[in-house]
Amino acid sequence: MHSRDAKKPGRKRWRVFVLFAAAGLLLLYSVAGFWIVPRVLTAKLPELIAAQLPVTAAVGEIHLNPFLLTVTASDVTVKGDDGDHLVGLKQLYANLQVSSLFRWAVVLKEVRLTEPDALVQVLPDGRMNVLTLLDSLEDSATADSDKPVQLPTIEVKEFALEGGKLVFRDLSSKTAFEAALSPIQLRVHDFTTRIDAESRFEFSAVTDRGEKIGGEGHVMVQPLAARGALNATGVDVRRLWQAVQGLVNFEITDGRVDLAGSFAARGSSDGLALRLSDGRVELKRFRLAEKGGSVPLISMPSLSIAGAGFDLKKRHVGVEFVQTDDARIQTWVSADGSAQLLTVLLPDSAPPGEATPASGPQTSPAFTIEDWSFQVDSLAVNNSSIELQDRSLSPPVPLAFGPINLSVKNLSNQPNANASIALDVRDEFGGQFDISGQAGINPVMADLTVRVRKAAVEKVEPYVRAFADMDVVNGTADAEGQINFAGSSAGPRLQYRGSMRVNNLEIFIPDDQRDLMKFTALAVNGVQIDLEPNNVQISEIAIDGLQGNLIIEPDGSLNVNRVVATVKKESTEIAESLPGRLVRAIKENIRGPVPLHIDALRVTRASASFEDRSLKPEFAMTLGDVQGDMTDISTVGSDPVKVEIGGKINASAPLRISGTAVPFGEKTDMDMKVSLKHFRLRSISPYSGKHVGYTIQKGQLSLLLEYRLSEDIIDGKNEIFLRQLTLGERTDSPNAIALPLDLAVALLKDADGNIQINVPIRGDINDPKFSVGNVFADTLIKFVTGIVSSPFKVMEGLAGAVSAEGLDRVRFAPGSSAIEDDQVEKLEVIIEGLQERPSLRVEIRGRAYSSLDAKALVPQGPETTSAEKPAADEQQLRELARQRAKSVWEALVIAGDIEPERVTILPEEVRGKSADGQITSTLSLSAE
Repeated sequence: MHSRDAKKPGRKRWRVFVLFAAAGLLLLYSVAGFWIVPRVLTAKLPELIAAQLPVTAAVGEIHLNPFLLTVTASDVTVKGDDGDHLVGLKQLYANLQVSSLFRWAVVLKEVRLTEPDALVQVLPDGRMNVLTLLDSLEDSATADSDKPVQLPTIEVKEFALEGGKLVFRDLSSKTAFEAALSPIQLRVHDFTTRIDAESRFEFSAVTDRGEKIGGEGHVMVQPLAARGALNATGVDVRRLWQAVQGLVNFEITDGRVDLAGSFAARGSSDGLALRLSDGRVELKRFRLAEKGGSVPLISMPSLSIAGAGFDLKKRHVGVEFVQTDDARIQTWVSADGSAQLLTVLLPDSAPPGEATPASGPQTSPAFTIEDWSFQVDSLAVNNSSIELQDRSLSPPVPLAFGPINLSVKNLSNQPNANASIALDVRDEFGGQFDISGQAGINPVMADLTVRVRKAAVEKVEPYVRAFADMDVVNGTADAEGQINFAGSSAGPRLQYRGSMRVNNLEIFIPDDQRDLMKFTALAVNGVQIDLEPNNVQISEIAIDGLQGNLIIEPDGSLNVNRVVATVKKESTEIAESLPGRLVRAIKENIRGPVPLHIDALRVTRASASFEDRSLKPEFAMTLGDVQGDMTDISTVGSDPVKVEIGGKINASAPLRISGTAVPFGEKTDMDMKVSLKHFRLRSISPYSGKHVGYTIQKGQLSLLLEYRLSEDIIDGKNEIFLRQLTLGERTDSPNAIALPLDLAVALLKDADGNIQINVPIRGDINDPKFSVGNVFADTLIKFVTGIVSSPFKVMEGLAGAVSAEGLDRVRFAPGSSAIEDDQVEKLEVIIEGLQERPSLRVEIRGRAYSSLDAKALVPQGPETTSAEKPAADEQQLRELARQRAKSVWEALVIAGDIEPERVTILPEEVRGKSADGQITSTLSLSAE
C-alpha cells in the first residue's frame, strides 16, 4: 500500500513535467509562429530574392497563424536594378491543411493573391525585362542543369487572383506604347501537380480601354497542358496597331473586333502541341490608311470569320467561313509603277528610326510557311468595290470596279485540292466580268470560264493617249472563253479557248468632227492560245462596218500624221503603267516564238473615204461595199494566203483584188490581180489640174494589174483602158508636168474614143532604189513623152508602115506643087491615122526654097535683067509654098475625106537653102 502511494507523486511530477513541457513547446511554437518566423521572413525574404535575381524586393508584413496554418504577406514589391517597379502584391493569403502530413503532399485549402500587379516592358535596346530576369535564373541553375527536376506534390483547393493588374510598355519604338489589364480575376479549382490531374479555371480581365477578355477551362501541370475557351470583346484594333506601328508603314484608324475560340495545349518531349478550334472573329468599322494619310486604303464595315483553328503539331490552319460585306479598297499605282497598297502592307523594311532590332544572336526559324497547310471552306466577298488610280500616267487614270462579289469554296494548299471560284465584277460603265471554275495551289492550276459583257473600250483611251493623240469613244467588248493553266518546274502551261467581240468602236482625232476609224463589230472566233508549246490559232476574224477616213489637210499634212507625230519617243510612262507592266510580265513568261495561224479574215460592209483639202477645188473619193476574205494566214510554213476582196469606188466603179501570197515564208512569193472598172475620171479632175495641167471633162478608167513575185523578182503587167477621155480646161499649175497631154490623148485615143496602154515593170525588191510605184510612174511618163515627141510614129504604127523620110514631111519637085506618087502613099497613111484618131488635127506649112525652086519658076531669057529677079522670085516662091500646102490639104480633105476643120494651113515659109537638099512642106499634129 505504501509502495503504491509512493509511486503516485512520481507520476504526478511526470505529468506536470509533460504538461509544462507541452505548454512550453506550445508557447515556443506560438512565439515562433506568431512573432519570430514572420519577422525573420520579413527581413530575409528580400535578401533571398535579391540573391537569385538582379532586383530589389520589399515585404511590408508577414503574418503566420501556426494553429490555423495560414500565412498572410502584405505589400510585397519587387523593383529592377534600375529602380523601376516590376511586381507588386497587396496581399498573399495561404491556408495549409494538416492533411498534408498524411497525403505526402503540400495541401492548401486556399491561396489568394489580392491586387497583384506586374510591369512587362520592352527596353530601348529591344530586350524584354521579364526575359532578362529569366536569363538570370537560367544562369544560376546552370550548375544543376544535369539533375532531373522533380516537382513536389501540391494541392490547392481554391486559388484566387483578385484585382490584378498587368502593364505592358514598349520603349523600343520612337512612339512609346503602353497598355494595361485591370482588374484581372483568376480562379483555379482543385489545383494539383499530380500526374494527369486537371484543374478547372476561370479568367477575366478588362483593359484600360474597357475591352473585356475572358476564358475558362482546365489546366494540368504534369504533363503541362491546358484546354478551354477564350474570348475578347470590343478590342480596339487601332490599339493593337499602336503596339507595332514602328514596324509597319500603314495606320489603322478605326476598328473593333470580337474574338472567341477554344484551345488545347500540351507540352511533351516532342515539343508543344497546340490546337485552336471554333475560332470566331467579328471585325467592325475597320479602316486602314497609309501612315499619316487621310484617305482609307481599306474600309470594311464588317468581317466575319467562323470555325477558325490551327494545329501547331500538324502545321495546319483551317477556317470554315470568311465573309465581308461592303468592303472598299482605294489605292493607286505610283509614278514608278509600284502598287501603293502592296507597298504599304508589305514594306521591304521598316521606316527609318522606327524600330531597333533586338540584340543577340539570330536564329533560323524552325519552319517556313511552305511547311504549313491551310483550308478555307467558304470565302465570300459581297457588294464590295475597288477604286484604283494609275498615277504612272499624267493625268492619273481612274479605274472603278463595283459591286464585286466573290465566292470561293474549299480553298486549300493541300495536294490536289481544288477550289471552286465564282467572281462577279461590274465597272462604272456597266461592264460585267465573270470568272468561274476550279483553281488549285498544290500544284498550281486553274480551269476557269471567263465572261466579259459590255466592257467599255473607251477606258483604254488614257493609255492610247499616252503614246498617240487620238480619242477612243464608244465601243464595248464582249468575250467568253475557257482558261486552263498548270504550273510545273518545266514552266507554266497555258491554254485558252474562246472568242471575243468589240462593238461600235469609234476613234477620233481630237478637235476633228469626223472619226478616223470606226466599225460596227469586230469578232474573233475560235481562238486557241497555247503556251508550252506555243501556238495561237484563230478560226475567224470578222470585221463588219469598218469605216476609215483619210484626209489631206489644207497645209498638205495627213490627218493620220497628227496621230503618228505624237507618238512619244520615250515609252517609260506607258511601260510603267498597269497595261505596260502586264504586257512585260507576259513577255517575260513566254519562251520562244509564238506561231500564229488564222483560218479566215473576213470583211463585210467596209468603206473608206479620202479627202484632199489642199486642192482647189477640194477632192473627195469613197470606197464602199467592201467585202471579202483572206484565208490560210500563217506565220509558219509556205502555204499561200488566199485573197479575195471586192468593193466599189464612188459607188459605181467595181474594184476587185484576188490572188495568193506567201508573206511569212523564207522566200516571199505573190501572184495578185487587181481590177478596176468604169471609174469616172472627172472625180479626179482636181488632181489632173494640179499635176498634169488639165482638168478632165469626162471619161472612164479601167485597170487590170497582174503582179507576180518569185525569188525576189517582181514582174508586173499594168493594162490601162480609158474610155471617152476628154480633157477640160488647161490650168496654170506650177506642179504640172511639162507634157502636151492633149496631144498625147489625141494620139492614143482610137476611133471609138478609147485609149489602151500596157505598162510592164520588172525589178528586184532587194534593190533599195526599186519601187513599184516609182517604176510604174517613170515608165508611163517615158511612154507618153515618147509619143508626143514623135507623134507620127503612132501613125506609122496604126498603118503598119514605116516611112524612110517620116510622115511629118511631104516632098515636092523643084518649082512644082503637085504631089508625087510616092508622097501620096505617105498621105494615105496619115489619112488612115486621122481616121483612127479622130481627136487629132493636122497643121500644114507650105515651104519653098529659093536655091532650089527659083530656077524652075523664073524664065531664063536674055531680056530679063538681074535687078528684076529678086522681086519676081519672092512672090512666086510664096505662091508656090501656098500651092504646095493647098495640094496637101486637098489630098487630106477632098481625097481623104478628112473633116476640113481638122486640117489647118499655117502661114507659108520661104527658105534659102534646104539642109538635106530636099524640097519639103511640113506636117504637125495637135489635139482638138
